[in-house]
Amino acid sequence: MKNEIMIRYHDGWRDFSNLDLSGIDLEGCQLIKANFSGATLRQANLVNVNLSDANLTEANLDQVNLSCSNLANAILSKAHLGGVDLTSCILQGTNLDQAFIMDAVLYGTIFDNSSLRQVYLYSDYLCNTSFCGANLEQANLCGIISEGLVKMINTRLVKANLCEAQLSKADLTQASLQGAELRDVNLTYAVLRNADLRLADIEGANLSHANLSYADLTGANLMALDLSYANLQGANLSSTDLESADLKGANLQNALLP
Repeated sequence: MKNEIMIRYHDGWRDFSNLDLSGIDLEGCQLIKANFSGATLRQANLVNVNLSDANLTEANLDQVNLSCSNLANAILSKAHLGGVDLTSCILQGTNLDQAFIMDAVLYGTIFDNSSLRQVYLYSDYLCNTSFCGANLEQANLCGIISEGLVKMINTRLVKANLCEAQLSKADLTQASLQGAELRDVNLTYAVLRNADLRLADIEGANLSHANLSYADLTGANLMALDLSYANLQGANLSSTDLESADLKGANLQNALLP
């Protein structure tokens, strides 16, 4: 099957849509701009494959090994990626809107400037993963667990669900989290400098030792929030209720208080 696919591709054929390619071994192949929309690639070996600008809309990629592959600017909207290995995979500028990504391995995965609107993403293998400049509006990231640094610098997370996520030491500098669900999230030692948290629900979250300097928390729900030893210098806390928040050792210099 691999030889047939590659012969067709080198002959100028790009349409492999709706094919059943379960278990196919395409390791190391160049498949730029190929169309695999609606195709079944379950348990395929796609290690080190160049799928940049490819179309994988609604493709089944369950248990696929995509480690070290290039999917920059590819379309994976509504694709199914259960148990997928995305180690060191490049997904820069990729469209993953409404994709389902479950139990994925995300070591060194790059989602920079990608669109992940309304994506469902659960993983307990996040390490050195980057979402910088990505759009995760209304994404469901509930319960994700990072084992190393996660970068979400200038990331759009408006109305996203991050309840119970474990994102200690994550970098969310200038992230947009308006109206986001952050109940019981662990953001200890995280960086949220200049982040927009207006109207976010952060009840019961742990932001101990976090850097929230110049962040905007206007109207956010801060009930039972742990802000001990957090840096809130210049933060906007207007229209919030800090009565049950733990502010032990917090830096409130120049903060706008309720």
